Amino acid sequence: MIFNSTAVGVCLALGACLLGASPACAGQASQPKRKAASQARAACQDSEGGLYSEGAIVKVHGQQMQCVVGPHWEPLEPGSSAPKASELDVTGENVLAEEEAAILKALGGPSLPALHCDRVLNSELQPAQLLQVPPGHKLLLVFWSPTCGPCKPLLAKLAGLPKSKPNNLAVVGVVQAADPEFDPPGEWRLQRVKELMAQYKVGFPTCVHASKELARRWQATGVPLTLLITEKGVERVAGGGKNGQQLVEEVVGRAGGSH
Repeated sequence: MIFNSTAVGVCLALGACLLGASPACAGQASQPKRKAASQARAACQDSEGGLYSEGAIVKVHGQQMQCVVGPHWEPLEPGSSAPKASELDVTGENVLAEEEAAILKALGGPSLPALHCDRVLNSELQPAQLLQVPPGHKLLLVFWSPTCGPCKPLLAKLAGLPKSKPNNLAVVGVVQAADPEFDPPGEWRLQRVKELMAQYKVGFPTCVHASKELARRWQATGVPLTLLITEKGVERVAGGGKNGQQLVEEVVGRAGGSH
């Protein structure tokens, strides 16, 4: 998932994918800037198994570290006391914290961006209705793509929520079925989404689209991205698969504790 400067080029096992960079995301590695998909290659690794491309910059333990040719990690700031490392130690760190905060700020307020879908699966509701959150209720809105490796465990976790989960909690998926710049048109786009949803037993409503503008509008140019929404608007943001799963566990546990 590419957010902004501190996590440029990051595609983590905890983890994230740049929309449109299909081969890179399938291998959980993305790029510091948009390149042809064939140019993407993983270079550096972190202590949780995340892969990064050359040029990736990650702020961890108060230091900015960059993935360089070798591959290895070097401190970005001149004179930094951080040593070079073959593996980046991210123990106890949320390397996407600053990006999550920036997304929360961008989406703040009660007015949500519009949701335009080419197709809505598992629901007869219109896109605008999918975003309606009554007072006292919560919505987990999850952005994903078919080529994103870290998205799949998150989908499985959401699909596996017990039927007894709190009835004031809803889940909606938003999937970019294809990249309009690289993927050819055709029914195969929707079919691929349907096959993945069947594989991971996804039964919650899912908005299928192929719009980069929609992704930009929702600050979801990288996936997975999980938003917790109440009647007041976006309350929490979780970037990447690991953070998304932790948010789901927290929300379900907290909501369940109130019933």
